[in-house]
Amino acid sequence: MSDPVNERGNLLESLFFKRQDQALLQRLRDKRKDQEAVAQLADASGLKDATALEALVKVGVTADSLTALSMIPLVAVAWADREMQDNEKAAILSAADAAGIAQDSPASELLGAWLVERPDGDLLDAWKAYIVAVKESVDAPTFGQLQASVLGTAKKVAESAGGILGFGNKTSEAEQKVLEDLATAF
Repeated sequence: MSDPVNERGNLLESLFFKRQDQALLQRLRDKRKDQEAVAQLADASGLKDATALEALVKVGVTADSLTALSMIPLVAVAWADREMQDNEKAAILSAADAAGIAQDSPASELLGAWLVERPDGDLLDAWKAYIVAVKESVDAPTFGQLQASVLGTAKKVAESAGGILGFGNKTSEAEQKVLEDLATAF
């Protein structure tokens, strides 16, 4: 003869442990997903600081959004004088390659369009709003690394087409204004 109280107790216990197992499995999946996101972000950003990368992932920064984040200032600097010069285009494409943007990816197609036709000012405004949101969401050292990386690459693009035979001021006045505007956004 079966004991209904024990049967129900066993069923309740099984359900409890099943839910616990499911919760543990979900936490494991979430942790693995976060680790993958950190690895992708590290590849896209060049950042090495695990704490900084984890903080960026925690606030929703993905490899794709970071890539866009890093390319928009470069495009803005290159178009500062309303002309995309070959050296600037080459510097941006080199930065895109270093950021891991595959040549056949949607990000590459979008970047290619920006290199041919100057994007609307709304793009840079959206970038600035994104920077403000990221700044409010991460610690100062993390944000400082991101700032140094983005502004350093933008400066390289600005310098890529300037000067005469490698001498003189390598950054035009228009490019310098954009660089200052970018720095202010940070």
